Amino acid sequence: DYKGTFFNAKIRFMIKFFSLIDLLAIIPFYIGLSSSSGSHSSWAAIRVLRLIRVTRIFKFGAHSHTISILFESLSASSSAFIMLSIFLFCYILIMGSLMYECEKDEPNTAFKSVFESFWLAISTVTTG
Repeated sequence: DYKGTFFNAKIRFMIKFFSLIDLLAIIPFYIGLSSSSGSHSSWAAIRVLRLIRVTRIFKFGAHSHTISILFESLSASSSAFIMLSIFLFCYILIMGSLMYECEKDEPNTAFKSVFESFWLAISTVTTG
C-alpha cells in the first residue's frame, strides 16, 4: 500500500505543468551534448521554456514571510526609487553633455559622440 501511494505521488508530481516545463527545458542541453553537430539553433525556441522556469521564484513569496516583507518594503519605497532614477538620469544627461562639449574639439578624444560621453558618465556613477 505504501509503494502505491509513493508512486502515485511521484506520477502526480511528474505530470504537473512546471515539472513538464522543466523537462522540456533541459532536453535540448542533453541532446546537444550527445549530438555531434555544432548547430543548436533549431532548439532555440525550446530554450525559451527556461525563462518560464524563472517564474517559479515568485511562488516563494506566498510561502516565505521574509520575501513578503522584502516586497512590501520595495513597494513602500517606490517613490524614492523613482526620484533617485530621475536625479540619476538628469545627472547623466547634464554631465555627459558637458563632457562632450568640453572634449569634442580635442585631438585623439574618446568622446566622438554624446552617447559615448553618456556611457562614461554612467560608468563613473556606477563604479564610484
